Amino acid sequence: MHLGSDLRVVADVTSGNSSSEFGWVVIFLLRAEHEYDSKQGRVFFSLTICIPKSAIQRKGLEFAPPSRIKVSNAILDMYARCGSVDDARAVFDRMASRTNISWTSMVAAYAQNGHPSLALEISREMDQVGMSKNAITFITILSACNHGGLLEEGIRFLAGMRRDHGVLPRNAHYSCVIDLLGKAGRLEEAESMIAGLVERPDAGLWRSLLGSCRIHGDEVRAGRAGEELKKLEPSDAAPYVVKKLFRLET
Repeated sequence: MHLGSDLRVVADVTSGNSSSEFGWVVIFLLRAEHEYDSKQGRVFFSLTICIPKSAIQRKGLEFAPPSRIKVSNAILDMYARCGSVDDARAVFDRMASRTNISWTSMVAAYAQNGHPSLALEISREMDQVGMSKNAITFITILSACNHGGLLEEGIRFLAGMRRDHGVLPRNAHYSCVIDLLGKAGRLEEAESMIAGLVERPDAGLWRSLLGSCRIHGDEVRAGRAGEELKKLEPSDAAPYVVKKLFRLET
């Protein structure tokens, strides 16, 4: 098959017209395994995201052979996207060997489905077996901390990125901790962290701080955050809305 016919197959599967929908998932995954380094191979992996949850849950474990790492990684990821964390873990546990992608996907599976403590447990297991962590791994770990309100753990992981793993934190990593600091009402620390960034702070960071200032009633700091946000995104209404809300309360 070529990409055009593959797209038609996905259309049939997602509309329920295919009698062997998961068979096509396997075809995509197997082709992607052989062509993963090509642009077309990456497209095949993306197409599998469109396959219905029912097809994945019904047949996924049967098509995750322990020795086929890329196929297992993809099925693990699909289970995670469906919220089937136990099935994702079953695929993970069956793998004959695991790559950074396998471990990171399992962290993400727990983080995205309301199990931050289990996500951090997987992170600790990575350290125990000597598996390296990259920038994407730390995004998933810090997201787990953010979802779980685990502020001190988030600060610890952020601090250890460069020191222990040689990974340079970027805005996306800081964003998780800044959000945690804001939720905890530690607004001065959040603002100081933004001010000290090597990269130029993006609108999302200022928007997060602005929201936290609103929640905790810090009008002065909200004004500063709002001004910075307006510089980056003049059309964003959030600074004006927050300013008006503060005025209504006085």
